[in-house]
Amino acid sequence: MADTARTLGPVETAGALAALTGGARVEHLERLAAAHRNGCVMRLPTGRVLVTCDPSTVKHVLVDRADRYIKGMGQLHAREIIGDGLLTAEGESWKAQRSAARPYLRARAVQERLPHVVEAAHEAADRLGAADWRRVDLTVDLASYTLTCLARTFGFGVPDGRRVHEAFDVIQDEAIFRAVTQGAVPTWLRPRRAAAVAAALDVLRAEASAALAGTGRTDAWSGMEGMMSLFLAGYETTASTLGWAAGFVAHDDALQDELAAEGARISDAGVATLGDLASLTVANAVFQDTLRLRPPVWLISRRAVAADVVAGVSLRPGDEVLLLPGAATPDRSFEPRRAAAGHGPSNPFAFGAGPRSCPGVSLAAMEGAVWLAVVASRVRLRPGSPTTPRPRARMSQAPAGGAVVEARSRTTSDQVRPTARSSA
Repeated sequence: MADTARTLGPVETAGALAALTGGARVEHLERLAAAHRNGCVMRLPTGRVLVTCDPSTVKHVLVDRADRYIKGMGQLHAREIIGDGLLTAEGESWKAQRSAARPYLRARAVQERLPHVVEAAHEAADRLGAADWRRVDLTVDLASYTLTCLARTFGFGVPDGRRVHEAFDVIQDEAIFRAVTQGAVPTWLRPRRAAAVAAALDVLRAEASAALAGTGRTDAWSGMEGMMSLFLAGYETTASTLGWAAGFVAHDDALQDELAAEGARISDAGVATLGDLASLTVANAVFQDTLRLRPPVWLISRRAVAADVVAGVSLRPGDEVLLLPGAATPDRSFEPRRAAAGHGPSNPFAFGAGPRSCPGVSLAAMEGAVWLAVVASRVRLRPGSPTTPRPRARMSQAPAGGAVVEARSRTTSDQVRPTARSSA
């Protein structure tokens, strides 16, 4: 267990809270956690908030004493809006939905969907391809790709990626506002925002109904609240990670060629094999190193429901713990080749840990590696901006201003030979 966390004074606490209301909340909280390696405590009228990136503390809260905590700031506020879904539920509702989703998300079941994921990646490459360089924001396209993979994994109709993404944009803005203000500003004082949230929920319900139409599904996750939560949990984290990854690889033509060589092995979705999936070592390394630098779940929040001692701090029910997986990574350089060789650092908490860790890790990893390899084999990317974008942090962290790159179809001179088929 970590040594005792430091309690911040009123001025420092006020500065930290002010930073949470701005666009630089990720950088500020990560600097705060990095400056206080044992954690720091903010005293608020609603209770104490412990902020930390210490691995032993993260393990204590998420794994060793998980029964003493529920989902906290952010997820609780999302629950107020979209209801009891897999992402937000607690207790028996959460157990039932997680149990019902587990068969679809086991590694073997996910791997059996490989041809569908490869097909979706080629559809994405079709949309990106162009004869000449064009500037494109990948955000909606990545939402469409990940939602397609999710729908084909769970066996429901593919929702409209643009409509779902735009609706969740509104929902996430509202959730982070409620989290930062601790619900102190009711929606009746914000009629425009209330109307926008209501309209977004109508869109999500309509998309959920359309996706389930004719399927006859009775799974615990297949109600309106379950489907809305599944949409968000199933697309946002992977899509945002791929947005960062695309920006990283756009700066490295040689790395794109290495990815393209792997992608050429799975040019035909109908014959994609598990051996081909295992051969995507560079693509997987790019995805994993992106998770290290820009974990989609940038903030894991837990609210104590029982007394506990964390980092030397006696927590009472209602106190919050904010865990920052990305702040534990001092090396901020993007080095996927080092990761592919097994020598690079990793982020073991990128998808959480313990009983409430993300159940879709296998699906996310496959979607990520396949998209990177297939798109690189069909499309050349270059940076959309000379500088790395700042993160826009809500339920996940995505590039502020969108995942913007320039893209064109690979020409004959760009083509690369496929790598040898793995014997795995």
